[in-house]
Amino acid sequence: VYGRYNFKGTWWSPASTHLAFLRIDESAVDTLVVVDHLPQTLDVEELKYPKAGQGNPVATLWVARAEDGAKVPVDLSKYAGQEILINRVGWRPDGSEVLLMVQDREQTWLDLDVADPETGKLRTLFREKSRAWVNVLAMPRWLEDGSFLWESERTGYKHLYHYDAQGKLLGAVTSGEWQVRNILRLDEKRRFMIFTATKDGAVNDNAYIVDLDGKNLRRLTRDPGMHRISLNGDATLFLDNLSSLDKPGEQRLARVSDGEILKIIATATPPRACEIYGYSTPELVSIPARDGYPLDATIIKPHGFEAATAYPVWIETYSGPDAPSVRNRWNGSPWAQFLAQRGYIFFQVNVRTASGRGQCH
Repeated sequence: VYGRYNFKGTWWSPASTHLAFLRIDESAVDTLVVVDHLPQTLDVEELKYPKAGQGNPVATLWVARAEDGAKVPVDLSKYAGQEILINRVGWRPDGSEVLLMVQDREQTWLDLDVADPETGKLRTLFREKSRAWVNVLAMPRWLEDGSFLWESERTGYKHLYHYDAQGKLLGAVTSGEWQVRNILRLDEKRRFMIFTATKDGAVNDNAYIVDLDGKNLRRLTRDPGMHRISLNGDATLFLDNLSSLDKPGEQRLARVSDGEILKIIATATPPRACEIYGYSTPELVSIPARDGYPLDATIIKPHGFEAATAYPVWIETYSGPDAPSVRNRWNGSPWAQFLAQRGYIFFQVNVRTASGRGQCH
């Protein structure tokens, strides 16, 4: 819920006049005894750890005033009787209100709330809902006029929406049966956004540009593969570092206005070891599931492959949530090549849970 290795429980307001902090009450949580076997002489540790059917920690949010240390709790009474999670906290840019995201423990909904730092009075801007699962979302990206961009998977695909300061939806910035991955540049003066997305295949990573009103969407990067983009200061040019299954790498200088490639700066060649030891290039394929849904996969065939011959198959994949193992980028895995040289077909597939295509799949 709170991230891996980067959990924090305090958040200063922009002008450092107030400090929001989480208070975790573990009084209802049982104590678990753990033996630490790493030291030469075993250590016994006691820690609070809830097991199924037992009490969970209760989180509340408080705000302290820096001037005199006065503290007020954020009023969470509207959630009375529910087990809730407070999984994101932040501030409006002017520090007038503290922001918090509140979810039910099953994560079927998420509220974007704001609270007065002096009184703790709470109000909800809007609620995200899902029949399945609402992921922990990114904090709003604020614009100079007080409005903000909001990341949502409400359609089953991650897209960006424009809201006014009070939480009224102004419109969708992106939409369609594909997902936004990362915002690379947001230019308020020229009213455009540059971002990466899966619009042209989830195994690729392309860059796009769109007006903030959702119009004039166009692709900037060319050719299939994974594109790592670096923009210049005024977002008129970009460096494109391209890699694909059949191309170790190429760096290009391109123009933002139309994606035109102005110069090929460098082109990588396959390592000499590929020629010496016999590199087998991975093939990107699509495999239909039982219901016909196409799954992205790669196949590395043994040397001297013959279609009429039966080969053992090594399947290496990962089914974690939204964690695809098949990407259209250079793959110099010595392990995969070793198996191919030993007569195995090396096979990877992005199952539905790890497709990177959105919740609808």
